[in-house]
Amino acid sequence: MEIKAHFSNIHKIIIDHLTLAQSEIVAAVAWFTDREIFEILCKKAQSGVKVSVALIGDDINQGAGRLNFHKLENFGGQTIFLPPGSRNEPTMHHKFCVIDRKTVITGSYNWSLKARRNDENITVVSDSVDFAD
Repeated sequence: MEIKAHFSNIHKIIIDHLTLAQSEIVAAVAWFTDREIFEILCKKAQSGVKVSVALIGDDINQGAGRLNFHKLENFGGQTIFLPPGSRNEPTMHHKFCVIDRKTVITGSYNWSLKARRNDENITVVSDSVDFAD
C-alpha cells in the first residue's frame, strides 16, 4: 500500500489515475463541472470501464451550462443525483473516487473548475484492496 498526499497539480493527478482505470471507476463528488475529467470518464465508459458518479442534485450539477451527464449514461456510465439537502443538513461533503477496487482518491477537491483555483488537497492510497473496500 502506498499513501501520498497532494497539494498541487491535483487536476493532473486525478486525470492520470483515471486514465489508468481498467475495470471500474466509482466516484462521489459534490460538484462536477470539469469538462476535461468528464471527457475521460466518457471515454472510459465507452471503452467498457464501469463508471458511476454520485453528485448533489443542485443547480451547479443540473442547471444551465452543466455537463451533459446523458452523454456519460449513453456510453454505459451511471450518474446518481442526491437530494441537495440544506445548510443545516448537507447531503455530501466528503469526496472520493475508487479506481479498479484498489486505488482511492479522497480529499477536499471537487471535480470542478473552481477547485483548480482553491487551496485543495487529495490523498491517494494505491494498491490496497482492503482500503478501497
